[in-house]
Amino acid sequence: MSKGSSVTLVSFQTGALAAFTACVTVCTSVVFLLVMRARPVYGDFCRASLRRGFGHIHYNVPGIIPYVGYVYSNWSGRWAGVGLEALLLSTTPLPSAYPWLALILIAAQGLLLYFAIRELIVDSRWALYFSAVIATVYWAVMPSPQQGIYWILGAAESQLPLTLMPLLFALVLSQRSTDAKQPTVLVKIAVVVLGFLTPAFHELAGIILLLALSLVTATAFASKSPLRKMWLIAWTATSIGFLIVFIAPGNAIRMGTIPNRGNHSIVIHEVLSAIRQYVLPWCLDFRHWLLAVLLWVDPHVASLRERLPGLSTFRAIIAFMLSWISLIVIAIGAAVWNLGNHPPGRTMNMVYAMFLMGWIALAFLAMRPHPSLSIQPARRAVILSGALLLLCALVATSDNTVRGISDLVHGRTKTWEAEMNHRHAVLKSADRNANVVVPPISDFAKKSALSWADITEDPNFFANQCLAQYYGVASVRISPSTE
Repeated sequence: MSKGSSVTLVSFQTGALAAFTACVTVCTSVVFLLVMRARPVYGDFCRASLRRGFGHIHYNVPGIIPYVGYVYSNWSGRWAGVGLEALLLSTTPLPSAYPWLALILIAAQGLLLYFAIRELIVDSRWALYFSAVIATVYWAVMPSPQQGIYWILGAAESQLPLTLMPLLFALVLSQRSTDAKQPTVLVKIAVVVLGFLTPAFHELAGIILLLALSLVTATAFASKSPLRKMWLIAWTATSIGFLIVFIAPGNAIRMGTIPNRGNHSIVIHEVLSAIRQYVLPWCLDFRHWLLAVLLWVDPHVASLRERLPGLSTFRAIIAFMLSWISLIVIAIGAAVWNLGNHPPGRTMNMVYAMFLMGWIALAFLAMRPHPSLSIQPARRAVILSGALLLLCALVATSDNTVRGISDLVHGRTKTWEAEMNHRHAVLKSADRNANVVVPPISDFAKKSALSWADITEDPNFFANQCLAQYYGVASVRISPSTE
């Protein structure tokens, strides 16, 4: 290669990295600016007040541990998620602290993803790079940011456990390169904790992790893998964690309030609808294919692939692909079965995270540890830089990015924040045991990316009751449009 060509190539690489840095900065800035205007909604005040109202019955459960026990017995087995939410929301002033709590959860998810990748790649800089790539793709494609990163309950229950799962797999797989060395006690404890906690945040994440570990563990024992004992430890911890969640008395109570639960025709219709609306477009999304190219061509991923041989047989790839798609369909079907309706945005965020993890794993398995056709370094650099530039362009112009920028520019999020702050001021200044009527959120503010649910005109609705309990008033409702 001539000197001029080398300079041009270096400039192209530098430009691609600069564009990626700018893309990450734009996405991060949009998320930060939106999160700083986030305010508690829907069930947030249930956790904040450490109480929950059902119909005409009000329970006063002081203390986080008693509250978690009450919810476990009367509403949900997600004890870790409920406990974390109660800890965050009941010990800080609302609504002023809410944005910072949301940022803490975002940072925690990013760090867990980074630690998982670094555990495998080792190189901290490249782990940070791949974490940013994966995070930007997730941000660009995720179905419902408003029920994920902007809403604490959605982030804690439906997103945080999905970052625990790759860390668990990374901890186990990182032991493979040192087969002669037994895993440390600390690694075993971490695997047990991660496997035990994941189902406790969300039962759907737990069942998918348990099924995935069942397949991996069975394969490991059939092939006499040196990691089979570690996989068995992870499977056992996850089984126990899921069993505790599954037998929670509150699950039956909650399921009893869902009219269409278990309706077979609804399940079939909604699963097919979700496959058509979500799964097939995800498979065809060019951003995912660019992500695969970045994995296939990058030398750091190739070096990792060489340390993990014996994983890329045609039979293994096909088996993984079928298992992965089956788990996605099972996740959607389980959600529809329990909800009796189309899965909400927070659930589809979780399903998409499962899809993205499986897509990355499939792309990794499809790599050959010893490729018969090697790529020259110059061509490799061109392919990497070109794919990165295209990915940046598609992320920057994604619906989530464009909508977030539009909301900030046109003031929808500012209006939504102002109206929520006004409601807070009215409730805070209201007399104790008063029946408070607050104006509904305006149609303009409801178009904001932060808005997705609100209290209702019915003071007995659970979100109304929780809000009333938090502010110490008798009841809260929004005024009907005729008032």
